[in-house]
Amino acid sequence: MRIAMVHSFYTSENPSGENQAVLDQFAVLEAAGHDVVLINRKTDEDSQQPLYKVRSAFRAANIGGPDPSPELEKFRPDIVHVHNLFPNWGTGWLKKWTHNSVATLHNFRTLCAAGWLYRDGHVCHECLETSSLAAIRHKCYKDSPIASLPLAIATRDSGKYAATLQYPTRLIAHTDPSVALFESLVGPKVDKVPYFVSDTPVTRSDRTTGSWVFIGRLGTEKGIDWLIENWPREQRLTIIGSGGLEPTVREAAAKEPNTFDYVGQLPYAEARALIAGSKGVVVSSRWPETGPLTAIEALQSGTPLAVSDSIAQANELTKNGAGVQFNIEAGAASLRAALEQLDEGAVSRDSARARFEEEFSAKVWLSRVEQTYAKVLNPKDFA
Repeated sequence: MRIAMVHSFYTSENPSGENQAVLDQFAVLEAAGHDVVLINRKTDEDSQQPLYKVRSAFRAANIGGPDPSPELEKFRPDIVHVHNLFPNWGTGWLKKWTHNSVATLHNFRTLCAAGWLYRDGHVCHECLETSSLAAIRHKCYKDSPIASLPLAIATRDSGKYAATLQYPTRLIAHTDPSVALFESLVGPKVDKVPYFVSDTPVTRSDRTTGSWVFIGRLGTEKGIDWLIENWPREQRLTIIGSGGLEPTVREAAAKEPNTFDYVGQLPYAEARALIAGSKGVVVSSRWPETGPLTAIEALQSGTPLAVSDSIAQANELTKNGAGVQFNIEAGAASLRAALEQLDEGAVSRDSARARFEEEFSAKVWLSRVEQTYAKVLNPKDFA
């Protein structure tokens, strides 16, 4: 099968799991014998162009922008697999490829200016329930009403005019709640295909023996400030990552070095080694995150999870004893209870590993995405 993947890479200043997921998916499809090409644009490069912010604002509003069609026509794909188009690709070109295109919905950008359905410490559906003008009022993108305006235009009427939702034959979401939400807007053309990580040997680091690990962007949506405030001080937490709340994390590590260990942003292999050597990974996201790859990486190495129940994938990640959940609103008591369950052996490393193999392996992903492709190419077989 000839598969063209189209993606816009986020800036390297803010490492994104989506970027890694696209590269991993390309590798798996190619290893399975498919003829795959990745047609991409990179924010690191495009942002050096004159008037980049103005141009990206128009693209965000679905007005103009680069079109990969010449490259697609040259390759003649059976399937056009669209990933992230924001903010470097246009979207109007999708109409020409609606007959054989699939789009993976990595986030909620087609419905929400912020992309997270999260605002001011709580899940927010205001634009879906009222009007996307709320995004301008709340300054949902980059804390700016002007920057939020193009995205408010693009997400108006609950994604009715979002090309990425409307034109592809099939859509891919990663969790049951995400599938339900998107199907309520576009009908039954959404398939559940969770993220995966490659099953490669991981060396365990001794540094995190006896410590829990948080790994991710240091932002309030990831809950790192909540985690520091509610963390039981007799437990040790190693924090990996970078972001806007880095000063808060550094201050906590300086004041309470026996509790918090901040190691900064690490190369992939080093971060995986710390995850594998830890007591468990804590995922404290406050928004309905659809696929934290760090959680799947933990399961791959047999590392138990303590997961916020705000995450859309919380049930899938902790199913069959792979982890436990805690409630953000319940605060420190709920987090402590979850960690105590793991300390008492409620979750085994074998259970975590088994959950990875049954739901989040490359083999499972390949089988599911090939079925989605088949629905596009042979729709009568699935009628």
